[in-house]
Amino acid sequence: MINKNITRFILIIVSMILFYLSLPNYKFYNGIFAWVSFVGLILVNISVGNIKKNIIINWLFFILSFSVILYIDPIYFPLKFSKYIMLGVIIFFLLSSLYYSVLLTLSLYLSKRLDINYPLTLALTWSIGELLLTVLPKGFPLSIAISQIYNIQIIQLASIFGIYIITFLIIWLNGCLATLIYSLYMGKNIKNLFFQLSICLIVILISAAYGEFRIIQLEKIRNNKQRVVIVQPNFDWLLTAIATDTHKGYSVTSDRLLYLTKLAFGKYTDNLVLWPELSVNLSGSFEESHIFSELQKFTRENQINLLLGVQSKNNQKYNNCAYLLNNYGIIDGFYQKNKLVPFYEREFVSGIELKPIFSDSALKKIGVMICFESLFPFIANNQAKQQSDVLITLANDSWYGRSNWPLLHASFMVFRCLETGLPGIHLAVNGPSFNISPIGRIEQHTMPNQMVIAEFSVSKNKAKTICNASRGFSILIFFLGIGIILYFKKGGANQF
Repeated sequence: MINKNITRFILIIVSMILFYLSLPNYKFYNGIFAWVSFVGLILVNISVGNIKKNIIINWLFFILSFSVILYIDPIYFPLKFSKYIMLGVIIFFLLSSLYYSVLLTLSLYLSKRLDINYPLTLALTWSIGELLLTVLPKGFPLSIAISQIYNIQIIQLASIFGIYIITFLIIWLNGCLATLIYSLYMGKNIKNLFFQLSICLIVILISAAYGEFRIIQLEKIRNNKQRVVIVQPNFDWLLTAIATDTHKGYSVTSDRLLYLTKLAFGKYTDNLVLWPELSVNLSGSFEESHIFSELQKFTRENQINLLLGVQSKNNQKYNNCAYLLNNYGIIDGFYQKNKLVPFYEREFVSGIELKPIFSDSALKKIGVMICFESLFPFIANNQAKQQSDVLITLANDSWYGRSNWPLLHASFMVFRCLETGLPGIHLAVNGPSFNISPIGRIEQHTMPNQMVIAEFSVSKNKAKTICNASRGFSILIFFLGIGIILYFKKGGANQF
């Protein structure tokens, strides 16, 4: 018993390390680890076999994993800034971890109870679970698929089925490997399991071949570019939070943004400039503020279109918005954040409409998303359906300091571009900021925690995608097909 527990402990630690290593970083592609990262955890679940014990084991695994991945420092992170932020962080860790724990435990239970194939059940349950987080009222969508943002061939499947097909393939392979290893250890017949692993690998290879073919075909098309200037001001989180127009720190934020933008004019001649979320933080209305008058003059004198994130307050309620000022200093467009962050934005008013902003620049329609919204496929799909020319996410993320979250957040934009067939920009206060092509390739990026002005050459091409044409229903059809296969092909649980 002691030896078994030691082995299980080692397997869990190995899984945790591989999970951590599989997520995107700034130096090299390490997404290969994701394809085996959960094998150890799955083996422990199979060997324990008890629902209550498995839920506890899985819950602890995900609590520790999420803590390490984000490595939130309670001294740096603004836990003391607001009790609601602290409450939100605690609930996020506990409930997100519990949610994935239940998914993992449920898949094993269903496989045994219904006598259906475990690896497919696991992949289906996990993928549907990720999808459900996009529709639950307080859902905070996450996905293991973002580990593959540099695996450009494989992720082309997202243009057909969306991000969750990549999750399905990753978890399916993990499940196939785990059941094969367990059966070998138990001395059972592995013929059927080896056959299933072979099928899984063939599907992955075919997916990669399709991806390569799609990339070659789309890159044959002449790619016209539109240049856009992005300003990454690199503010401290506390400054972005408290520097309203009534605070002395406000001049620091506004002066830096204006200075960096003026500096860009010495290098670039583009007429569309982007400022991130919370560039302007007001205690009142934006249109009635001093900074609005200053920006009107600024855009007129420099003949630019300025898209910026603004937090304002009207009737005791906060608004998180994006405004586009044209080169006459007139507000050309306005977008109010539709999907609010649970707990933190409890005092904010949600926007009603999801529609692009019209621009005088070569990118006539801009599909704007504000921070958290880029995690939700339906928002990007809605913007694309209204003929947007580009998707732009304005984000803050300074709350998370030097954790991995800003990079993980930016990674979701790769899939929003793949799903919609549109180019995209992710601009964060502290970075990283991405320029992404319609095929999901990161064409340009900035490093985090640096003050940057950069010229992004944004593709003007669009790619047609089944995912967007089907309004995201293609993945539901796929899930239904897998469910039918499981129903009619019983006898898949005998590997235990």
